[in-house]
Amino acid sequence: MQRRRLPRRCASLRPHLRLRYYFVWTMRLAGETPYRGVGLLPFRLPVDVEVKARATACHASQLGHVVDDDPDGFTLPPWFLDAQSAPYEIHALAPMPGAVPPPEHFAELYADDGDPWHARSSRYEVEKRADNCAQLDVRCYERGLDIGCGEGHLAAELVNRAIVRSMTGLDRDAGIVARANGAYGQRSELRFATGALPDDLPEVPFDLVVVSEVLYFLDEPALVALAQHLSNRMQTGADILVVSYLGETGTPLSGRAAHDLFLALFGTALTTLSLRTHEQYQAELLRFSPRDEAAPADAGPSH
Repeated sequence: MQRRRLPRRCASLRPHLRLRYYFVWTMRLAGETPYRGVGLLPFRLPVDVEVKARATACHASQLGHVVDDDPDGFTLPPWFLDAQSAPYEIHALAPMPGAVPPPEHFAELYADDGDPWHARSSRYEVEKRADNCAQLDVRCYERGLDIGCGEGHLAAELVNRAIVRSMTGLDRDAGIVARANGAYGQRSELRFATGALPDDLPEVPFDLVVVSEVLYFLDEPALVALAQHLSNRMQTGADILVVSYLGETGTPLSGRAAHDLFLALFGTALTTLSLRTHEQYQAELLRFSPRDEAAPADAGPSH
């Protein structure tokens, strides 16, 4: 019991530490045994099954290779060993304390033509858009979705460069969407709509999704829902570009933590195509190829 309390105590003293759990013996719980996982966020991490098999084989005593003359001796049951052959490991995170900014926060930032991140003119934003376009200039996409589109500059640039034939931009603030439509909405290839994540994603399928510096404004349950919703809208073989700010965000999840968690929620369904790391941000381009055993945020055992 003390060993269970120690990590929680450490986390209470160091709020930026993250509690991460790894499922081992919980797989052996009987159906009627309560599972102490309320409030935890399960996800899957891909693993090399051959390396995992070699590691499992090192547990000679639990495989019956040390004591082989005791029929009542403990050995791992076949079903447990079969579970270790999966191409993923199940982990879980305790949620970080704090709350994400409410919608009013963004409305205040954007009021009176506000441009809080200087998206129109700052060197950082201009160079980042150019770098994002260069990273995506590997194929011609048919239909793209820009989540957290702001004034629509990146969506417009992707269309201008013929990287994407048409783009839909989504942002939660009606004022900023009105600005995007005013600047670019007259073009048939560009459409901007107001909507909150994760429930207001467009229903049409996409072969490109851009998520730029927005994930850390979501909490863990919202990230789970976003991963699930996107998995239903992205075509097999679609690409997703995740751009994450690496500086201080003032939110429960840092940009890097939100980035890593979001990708982990897809299990083995995402494969990295390229990763660009800069001083202030990282941009990861991934290919979506879902497998039956790796549904987003599906933790496996029900207890």
